[in-house]
Amino acid sequence: PKQTEPKNTMGFPMIKGSKGELVKTFQEALISKHGKSILPKYGADGDFGSEMLAALKKLGLGETITETTFNLYTKGASPDHKKIAEGL
Repeated sequence: PKQTEPKNTMGFPMIKGSKGELVKTFQEALISKHGKSILPKYGADGDFGSEMLAALKKLGLGETITETTFNLYTKGASPDHKKIAEGL
């Protein structure tokens, strides 16, 4: 049987199925900016699942997290959603 490539669990872009510290850091940033209601069920669990996908859609961020989006959220600067959306 052919070996399948492992899912990208570290690094960018982060997509549904990604796991790890980067995901957790981003989730913590979302919660600190938007409150616990943005990830009500699982919170910052380090797992990019359907709850996280729903949160991104709710914020108009698309389904992937690029390094740029990650940095905007985690470096303390309030992201400009319009600029991010234009870059997608």
